[in-house]
Amino acid sequence: MALGRYPIPVPNEEEVAHLFQIDSNGLSPRVEGRNCSQPMAIFELLEYIVNQPPPSLSKTYFSEEFVDFTDRCLKRETTERSDLKKLLVS
Repeated sequence: MALGRYPIPVPNEEEVAHLFQIDSNGLSPRVEGRNCSQPMAIFELLEYIVNQPPPSLSKTYFSEEFVDFTDRCLKRETTERSDLKKLLVS
C-alpha cells in the first residue's frame, strides 16, 4: 500500500523513483496500479512468494522506522515475525 501498487515482483529503484516523482506543478504523475509491473500468472506469483525473499521498502523514500516495521511484519517464518505487542512497543 505504501507504494500504491502490488509489491510482487519487487520494484527496482528506478520504478520506485518514478512512483514518487513530482512534476513542476507539484502533482504526482503516477496512476496507482497501472503500468507498474508485469502481471504474473497465479503459479508464477505463488512460486515467487515461496522462493523469493519478502519485499522490502526503499530507505530512500521511507523512514528507517517504517522500513523496519514492514520488514518485521513480512517475515516468512511466524516464529520470526513480530507480534502485535512488539510492533506497538517499537
